[in-house]
Amino acid sequence: MQTRPGEKPIPKSFSDKEKAVIRAKLHKAGLARFTRQGVRATRIDDLCRDVGIAKGSFYAFHSSKEDLLLAIAAERDKEHKTQMRRFLKSAHASPAEQADEFFDMLAEKIRSDPMLSLMLEHSEMQYLLRKIPPDRMEAKARSDRAFIEEISGLWSEADAGNFVTPDTVQGLMILMVTLIMQTRTIPAPQMKIAQDLLRETFIERMTRGTAQTNPNSTKVRNDDKD
Repeated sequence: MQTRPGEKPIPKSFSDKEKAVIRAKLHKAGLARFTRQGVRATRIDDLCRDVGIAKGSFYAFHSSKEDLLLAIAAERDKEHKTQMRRFLKSAHASPAEQADEFFDMLAEKIRSDPMLSLMLEHSEMQYLLRKIPPDRMEAKARSDRAFIEEISGLWSEADAGNFVTPDTVQGLMILMVTLIMQTRTIPAPQMKIAQDLLRETFIERMTRGTAQTNPNSTKVRNDDKD
């Protein structure tokens, strides 16, 4: 069946099993192409050829290549968050040792995740900001903030008596991302110095820097006075 100019071909109907296989292949092909050549240079035709589906079938899964990118990013983001939750719930080291290990975990994820590197690359970010609907960006920001608040709570449970505010956790993570993403532009000796200083700050703020702001601790002290 032919389509009119500008119309998307009607996609083939797939079984649930076929959909799962194709979706996984699209994510794999998208990750490979996005990280190799960027979002702007990637064509839907290329993705469909990589996966072995007709172009019309692509739209049964994603409305655009940017939508595919967000789906891949969400999948990897979910994996990272699951691993961080597991780490905080199972950690049994001292608060300082736990903070040190958490720093290493976050640093490794930032360094090794190609999607994060891609989405933070300046020219790609500007492109994505133009292409991705504002409501989806806002929803992502709300989701990230909710996770930061969860991390703050999990940390406070693991390090009893020390309350680390969500703003502190978020600020430290932003500093880590900002610094580590400059690895290619800052000479290795200077980068090591900066990372060591950031590590010290991270451990300090995650273990002692905000204990006095714990509202529960304040409540306990007031109750004791009564």
